[in-house]
Order: sequence, then C-alpha cells, then structure tokens
Amino acid sequence: MFIGVNVQQEHGWAAMAHWGYLPESTIYRGAFWGLITNAFVHQEFWHILFNLYWVWLLGSAFERALGNVPFAVFVLASAFVSSGLSL
Repeated sequence: MFIGVNVQQEHGWAAMAHWGYLPESTIYRGAFWGLITNAFVHQEFWHILFNLYWVWLLGSAFERALGNVPFAVFVLASAFVSSGLSL
C-alpha cells in the first residue's frame, strides 16, 4: 500500500481511497471496513518505518505470548478501535 500510494500520479481522496484510506463520510455511510484499512495506509516513509520497527520489536513478543491468530485479531481490533476513536 505504501508503494502504491506514493508512486501513483493522482493525489487526493480518490487516490487514497483506491488503497483503502476512506474519507469519514464513506465510513459513516456504512463502509466500516475503512476503520481497519485506514490503519494500514501510510504516506510518509518515516511513518511506515517507525511502525514496522515497533511491530517487529513489540509485535514479535506479543505474537510469541499470544499465538498467531490471537495476535492477528489483536492487530485488527486495535486498528478498528484506534480509527474509530480518531473518527
């Protein structure tokens, strides 16, 4: 998603929505999956680098402690909750 967002010629909401970053009006109209996909779209290199570092550092420990499936559920639930609170 990061590469797709940054190499496309078009910018704005239509370009971001193509990669999963939906505007709030679309989410309010029922596109609730946008609360999860919004968390995975990054525009800046430092942002994705920082997030990947912490997923590698803390995520690996959480995954070892919880297991694969519970960790995946935790990541998706965290994306949903954090995007919902931001909305």
